[in-house]
Amino acid sequence: MVTVEDVEPAFKLAAVHSNLGTWMERLDEQLTVEDARLAKSLLDLLSRQEKGRKRLLLEQHLGSMHVAPELIKDKATQLLKMLERDGYLLSESGVYAFRSPLLRTYWFNTRLQ
Repeated sequence: MVTVEDVEPAFKLAAVHSNLGTWMERLDEQLTVEDARLAKSLLDLLSRQEKGRKRLLLEQHLGSMHVAPELIKDKATQLLKMLERDGYLLSESGVYAFRSPLLRTYWFNTRLQ
């Protein structure tokens, strides 16, 4: 029988040694260089916090990434819908977070540590 104590070490091992790199590669393959840069930056930000972030904060982040002010809302809509549709994110009441805790941990460990 699997116990709660068994799950945490298995999760940590999977977050380091799993084949989740395809999630990063897909962004480069499917998006323009600029959109891939912005999508990865949004995912970097979201990987730092389990509970997710509000859309307004994500729009502000895009502004800090030099998206023209008049394009921020449209670019946020485009990228967030794509990331939701492709299974990276989910949204609830305007808060976006990683759909998978394993992918969030992998993303954080791979990109930010």
